[in-house]
Amino acid sequence: MNRSVQDEWLDEMDTDDPAAVRSRRDLRLINTMMGGERWIVKQLGECEGIKHCIEIGAGEGRLSEAIKCAFPDMKVTALDRIARPEGLAVGVEWMQEDVFHLEKSLEFDVSVAVVSNLFIHHFEDGELESLLGMLSGAGVILLAEPYRSKGAKFLGKLIYPLINHVTKHDMMISIEAGFVEGELTSLLGDQWVCEEKKSLLGGLCLKGVRK
Repeated sequence: MNRSVQDEWLDEMDTDDPAAVRSRRDLRLINTMMGGERWIVKQLGECEGIKHCIEIGAGEGRLSEAIKCAFPDMKVTALDRIARPEGLAVGVEWMQEDVFHLEKSLEFDVSVAVVSNLFIHHFEDGELESLLGMLSGAGVILLAEPYRSKGAKFLGKLIYPLINHVTKHDMMISIEAGFVEGELTSLLGDQWVCEEKKSLLGGLCLKGVRK
């Protein structure tokens, strides 16, 4: 199955649309089931010398909050195009910025970890090469993304009774835009030492440590 990036309905909906509100709730359930956020927090705990964590595509900021809770002394920055979510923990720095402009707003060195959960699959390979190239100065990159396979689609359909029509559509689009083993490592390039892990529930996780 070739990789295919298409628009997701939720991205085009008003934030207060009841179907959008329900879909965001569905996504919290899916995130919990896939375990990408837990994996990222665990991996951060095993990385030495990280003083600043930057989450790109932060959405509601839940991952950044979990990181700040786990590592109170770490600086945590969440970046997204939307305004700071109401109720976000005060210890999380929020940057309302396009991810492709982050190089102008943030500095990267080996003490910086860049993390992302279910975000970078929204971009075509060429865009991803540009984005990941901007992160080349960071010390660690942690990504949790959909695993692109017929099996992942089958697993997704098993939770159809629990989710609304928007989530059903967007979940299949996300899987088709996801990655198979080796693709994320290839996109990062040879300046990283990479490990990839496929989960049982349709996720693919990558840890990249700068050489």
